[in-house]
Amino acid sequence: MRIKPNALHYDPGSGSGAGNYVVFVGRLSPEKGLETLVKAWSSDWTLPELKIIGDGPMAVWLQDQTRQDSRIQWKGKMPLEQLLAVVGEAKFLVMPSIWYEPFGRTTIESLAKGTPVIGSRIGGTAEIISNYVDGYLFQPGDAVDLASTIRQGFRLSSAQQQKMRQAAREKFLNNYTTQANYLALSKLYSEVCDWSSN
Repeated sequence: MRIKPNALHYDPGSGSGAGNYVVFVGRLSPEKGLETLVKAWSSDWTLPELKIIGDGPMAVWLQDQTRQDSRIQWKGKMPLEQLLAVVGEAKFLVMPSIWYEPFGRTTIESLAKGTPVIGSRIGGTAEIISNYVDGYLFQPGDAVDLASTIRQGFRLSSAQQQKMRQAAREKFLNNYTTQANYLALSKLYSEVCDWSSN
């Protein structure tokens, strides 16, 4: 069996990662792991600024959380170009989903910007991210593990951060561009044709 991933049909270019913050992008709903995310911050006051981009049924709850913790900023919805700029400047994008999320477009967009991903070890993100290479994986629903993983990421030296950003960007270029998608599909068709002719 062969699995060909989807592609991102544009290249937003790499960001700098110069912002001293973590970003979450997605629908504000329980399955996205928002409670785990906020609990990680409330359990550890050494964690950096957290920017949350998106909207959904947990918006009112999230507003209440931001009033209790000034490090958590809810930005609401953003135009794609502005959103990608925020992702590109982040040290990490966090994907704390607690359900088997399929192919993660947000994860791929983050890799395209060269921003490593901290994701729960479940679903599509866990299949995309190589632990300790272009991001980190943590136990789904475990706020303590998430906080520990974020601290680990922020302890990296500048050289180590740059190496991880480069690995993230290279993963996108090698696997998730339209060109990479076309080559993978062509190879798949070629293998099928070779098999059927034998």
